[in-house]
Amino acid sequence: MKKLLFSALSLVAAMSLNATVFATVNGAQITEAEIAPHLAALGKDPAKLSNQEKQMVLARAIDIEILAAEARKSGVTNTQEYKDALKSAQDRIAIEMYQHQLSQKIQISDADIAKFYNENKAALVEPAAQLLANITVEKKADADAIIKALKGLNGDALVKKFEELAVAKSIVPEAKQTKGHLAWVTQEMMPKEFWDASNKLKRGAITQTPVKTQLGYHIILKEDSKLKKQLSQDEAKPFIQNILRGEKAGIALEQKLQELRKSAKVEVK
Repeated sequence: MKKLLFSALSLVAAMSLNATVFATVNGAQITEAEIAPHLAALGKDPAKLSNQEKQMVLARAIDIEILAAEARKSGVTNTQEYKDALKSAQDRIAIEMYQHQLSQKIQISDADIAKFYNENKAALVEPAAQLLANITVEKKADADAIIKALKGLNGDALVKKFEELAVAKSIVPEAKQTKGHLAWVTQEMMPKEFWDASNKLKRGAITQTPVKTQLGYHIILKEDSKLKKQLSQDEAKPFIQNILRGEKAGIALEQKLQELRKSAKVEVK
């Protein structure tokens, strides 16, 4: 039988949060509790996020609140299907919290960390990444006009004008909050045409011709980049600890389940 392994990433990110309010949407507050799942999805230390990544996370949380409010307004929360799904979600969250409690009691030795690192070193690599800004439009003529408007600008003047045009022209909804800035992206995250074009840019430069993908036409600003990097054991330590704790907690949860089954009164009908 497969071990019961539940991801507690979003749960851990949401624990021990304060009530800092980052935005309001039609009076509803966006606090750290709403931000946490999106931080978890990035899989990064919140303290190390760039301003662009923070803007992206907040924009996503705002979009979720807007959609959730519309969903509640539609009456979907009164349906039996919703109530069944809610019960299932509550059960899952309770188990995630229980597994997290188990994981916090598990001690990971330096020897365990070293063994995992040596066996998985080839996979413990930080991939090459780029920090980009992007304006997406539907028509090539619109992209050409934006490139023309940015011609001759550089440095802060280029960034400022790029942000203004991203808010005004981009068809990407989040652009109004992020001003076109993206988080650090890797090759696997982007369409090939987009990545290839941005990879050729120098830092602080924009694409001089529109980049076409299935999403539209793009004007890309390259803000920074970093090469592929092999993580040292110390750098990988927090990640390894989380992996090993999760594995050991999964085993402990399965063992606990086996014990509980012996005393559980089960009637199959």
